[in-house]
Order: sequence, then C-alpha cells, then structure tokens
Amino acid sequence: MELQDHSTYRKLGLKAIEPEGWMKEILRRYADGLLGSLEEIWPYVDSSNAWKGGDGDSWERGPYYVDGLVPMAFLLRDQELIGKARIWIESAISSQRPDGDFGPIGNDDWWPRMVMLKAITQYADGIGDPGFYRRTEDFIDRYLDYLRENIGDRPFSMWAYVRGGELVSSIIWMHERKHDSRYVELAKLVLSSSLDWRSFFALMPFPQPAGAYMPWEEFEKYIERFTAAYAEPMKRRRTDDPFFRIFHQTHGVNIAMGLKYLAYSCWVSGDSELLGVMRDGYCRLLDKHGQVTGIFSCDEHLNGTSPEKGTELCTVVEAMFSCEEIMRITGDLGWADLLESLAFNALPATVSGDGCSHQYDQMVNQTSCTIAPRGWYNNLDDSNIFGLEPNFGCCTANMHQGMPKFASSQWLVDGSSYICTSIFPSRCLLDGRTGLKVRIESSYPFTGNAEVHISASEPVRAGICFRIPCWAKDARCSAECTIEDGMIVLNREWKDECLTISFSMENTVVHSPFGISLRRGPLLFSLPIAKSVTVVNDRGRFSDLEYRPLSPWKYCITEKDLQTARITVSASPLMSKDGDDPPVKARVAAYEELSWKEDGDSCAEVPSHPIAGLMTEVELVPYGTTDLRITVFPELGR
Repeated sequence: MELQDHSTYRKLGLKAIEPEGWMKEILRRYADGLLGSLEEIWPYVDSSNAWKGGDGDSWERGPYYVDGLVPMAFLLRDQELIGKARIWIESAISSQRPDGDFGPIGNDDWWPRMVMLKAITQYADGIGDPGFYRRTEDFIDRYLDYLRENIGDRPFSMWAYVRGGELVSSIIWMHERKHDSRYVELAKLVLSSSLDWRSFFALMPFPQPAGAYMPWEEFEKYIERFTAAYAEPMKRRRTDDPFFRIFHQTHGVNIAMGLKYLAYSCWVSGDSELLGVMRDGYCRLLDKHGQVTGIFSCDEHLNGTSPEKGTELCTVVEAMFSCEEIMRITGDLGWADLLESLAFNALPATVSGDGCSHQYDQMVNQTSCTIAPRGWYNNLDDSNIFGLEPNFGCCTANMHQGMPKFASSQWLVDGSSYICTSIFPSRCLLDGRTGLKVRIESSYPFTGNAEVHISASEPVRAGICFRIPCWAKDARCSAECTIEDGMIVLNREWKDECLTISFSMENTVVHSPFGISLRRGPLLFSLPIAKSVTVVNDRGRFSDLEYRPLSPWKYCITEKDLQTARITVSASPLMSKDGDDPPVKARVAAYEELSWKEDGDSCAEVPSHPIAGLMTEVELVPYGTTDLRITVFPELGR
C-alpha cells in the first residue's frame, strides 16, 4: 500500500523547547503548586495507586496526572519531577503481560490505557534516548497487537467508546517513527470502533441546554439502569440507547475530545472536507453554547450561552489539546487563535495564582465562589470554589496538561521549514545537527512585539515562519520576508541574526447575546472584584477556599467607551493574580447599573435594557488574572 505523508507537521519534542519569561514563571508556579505535591496530599495518586503497583485507584486519575506531569517536568528541566514521572512510566511499561495488555489487572477498561500511552510517548520524546525509544516502540506495538486481536470480542464501551479517538494520537506517534501502513489501518479500526463525532459537528443536534432533552433526574435513573447493564459483559456497549447518546454528546469533556476525532479521520482518509466540518461545527457549537473565552458552557453538560453558566476545567485543557492536534495533523493554523484564547484566558482564570487550587467550573461573570446552588446542569454546589477536589477529582488530575502541552506546541516542523504558532518568550533548538536555534524575547500576549534571535553553528538554509493571529490588522517584520498563508515567511541562509516581529493590537468590542466585552489581541478583559477569603477545608497551601465580593461590580458600558479604553502595560508583565500590578490595564468610562440583580450567590442575567446611574471610571484587567469578575457588561445606548 502506497501511503501519503499523513501528518502535515511534526512537533519538535520536549527536549527542544525551553520556555522563558512569564511562560516559565507560570509553569514553575503550577509545578510548585498542586502538580509537584499531589502524590503526597491526594490518595488517588499516592503510592497506593494501582498504576504504580498498589491496590488503590486503577482508573483514569493516575494516567491523567502523568499526562501533565511528563511535559511539565521536561519543559522545566526539573529532575525531581522527571524522577516522579519515571516511576509511573516504568511501572506502566513493566506491567505489560505476555498477551500485550498492560496496567492494573483489576480494571480492564480500554479508556485509561489510552491516556497512559500519551504520557509514555511524551516521556520517550523527553528522554530522547534511542534505547528507550526502541523499548517504547516494542511496548506499544505489543499492546496494539493485543488491541487488534481483542477489540472484536471486547469492544470499546462507555468512555472508551466516546473517546476512542484519543488512542489515535499514540498510533500516529508510532507511524511517524516507523512509516508502516498497518498503523493507518489500525487507526481506521479504532475510529470505526468509536463514536463517530462527524454527525455531531455537522448537525449540532443539541442546540438547547441539555436539560431540554432530559432533566438530570431522568439521567440519574438512566445511569442506575446503565450501571447494572454495564456489569454484564455482553451489554457493556449499549450505544443504541438514546439516553447514552444524549448523555455523551452533551458532555463537555467528550465534545472537547471529540473535536479532534475529525482530524484523525482526515489523517486516515485524506478527506479534506472534514476540515470544514470541524471549523463550521465548532462555530455552530459556540453559537448555541459559547462563552466569550472561546470555550463552550458545560457544567457538566451543554448549558447555553449565558455568562452565568459554568465551564469545566477538564473541557478547557482537552479543547486545547484538540487544537494542538488539529494544527499538527491538518496544518490548519487557524486553530491557534482558539488555542491562545484558552491558554491566555480560560485556563489561568480557573487556577489559583500559586497553582495550589483550582475550580471545577468557571463562570465568565463570576461574582462569588461559594458553596451554593447555581444554574449548573448537574454539577454540585461546590463546583466553583477554589480547592483541591471541588465537585469531582478528574480536574484535579487532568488540569496539569494544559499549559505545558501548549508550550511544547510552540514550534511545528514541515520538512526544512519551522513554524512558530505563538510568540511567547522561549528558546528553542530547531535543528540539533546544524545547531539552528531561536530565542524569542517578548511580552506577548500583553503586547504584540517580539525580538527574535536566530543563530546556527554553521550556515544553514531553512524557512522560519511566524503565524499571524486572526485579530492582527497589521503584521510586520524588520527583515525581508513574504506574507503567505497567514504567516510571516523568512526563507534564507541563517548564521546569526536578530529581527523583530510585531502584530498590531487594537481594542475590539465583542458582542454576545447578553452584552459586550473588551478584547485586545488574544486577551479578554474583565472587571476584577476584590474578595474576602473563607477557608472551608484547611489543608494549608491546598485548602478549599470560598471567595465573596468586596467591591462594586454592577456597571454598564457603551461600545464606544470600550473601543477607546486607555491601555497601559506593566514594565515586566506576568500572567499573575498576585499583587496590585496587573500585566495590562484598560481604563474605561462606565456607569453604575441600577437594575442588575443578584441571584443567590451569583449575579442575575445581564440586563438587556440597563438603567444608568452615575458616571465613573473602572479598570479592566486580563480575564486570566481574575478570580471574581464581570466580563460581559450591559451595553448602554444600543
């Protein structure tokens, strides 16, 4: 079988990229927070975990945790974290049995193994040792043979069925190393054995909040029935059940993962029409359930466009990974705009500044984080407090993959061309043979400027390209270049050179069904609300915390005033929630809003016809630097 080169781009690998500046600082804070201490404070991933040979948890939490631990450890060159990761990886590989299966014997679910394989391939890339590569390839090949032989008698069920595409990431990794057609055939088998997400993104079958299709109380009754059926081997799949379809295709994390199913389908089929289905389908999803951060509501299922609805943290990091995979596999760099929006806004907002706590659900208009009833579809009352394990522990384990995987996706390779997808500060070894290196000094995304230092140990000809964000009205480079396919393209012989890149940033007013917001470049802005802090469960640095508002938040704003907001940038900007010096400030004329009500511990819906009081001036800051905030304002004078 003659194969095309399926993957458009490849990633450089964890050894090649070293974040600097604010990006390194935020990774360090997250590593020194929950990630670095989780094995000591959380029983689900301690020494008893079954993935490390113990008799404890044997499902997804261990693999989720390692899937973020590995890239964080190698990006930071942190030997202690690398050592922690090594224990998990060696235990997983050593657990392989003669038939090729691996992992906890007491849990034969396909799903957590899909996640652990992603962690193992990242670890191999981080180590970069030829002997470990061969060992990893042999290990994965034996497991894939096991899967091929057993999937007929033991088909994917429940989470593995709706998330089966996750396994294709590791299959593609093997194909990139061995260029063997059997991996393409196996990817086809895996995708055909999984839920086909094409119809979801082509048709958007659930335009209303999930409650319109099934009240949660009915779902609970269904789950009781399904759980009983799930225990019977011949009934484990149950994919013909309409409740199964509604549950899983309105589930936010499933949707975020399912997005890249179409990219994987494109990889095996070459059907370029799937690219349009992905783009158009995501736009339809945002039209019915979107938030101004670029992600959709899911608390835990689709719940409409109101800025008072929640979005689960797992959904944010899984959508980020989907964007990264779509770019790498299809070459469609347009997904980098969504990826940046999530990385610079939604993700940091839902993690504490020191990385020691997180929310399960974030809200775009979030006036308190307390244990109280809210308009969630089915999440619990503690879902938006900052803590160790609010609502459910999946996010505690899974949150850590978001930022390091984003950082590791900064550069993509296409033959002898290197494409920078985001100009945050870093240094990168593009080509070890020639010593071609790039160092980016920038305060992006707080400004649109970067100084780029390019060097090589010997003259080398290569293409170096920089993606132009969709919001940039103007893109400039100090060196001779061309603009092609949405990129600044420099194709020449390199030895030692310094150049500048700049993207123009303008105040942009974002209109949503409920009001208006301010965006500048990739950053969304919010009114920060001062807060009081109550300790709910005292665990020292890792306590559960409630936040209540201490400053006014009821304001309305005109579109013109947002457009003319006065912008100032800190001398040394950081994506930080600490201190009184935000990285960027926007001074905006606003009016007290006299009709906006409170709904329990949340704000009520944004007034559609605001009543203005006294004029004042407010300071807006990046969404990602806030805990309590108003982001969608009543529009005055529309």
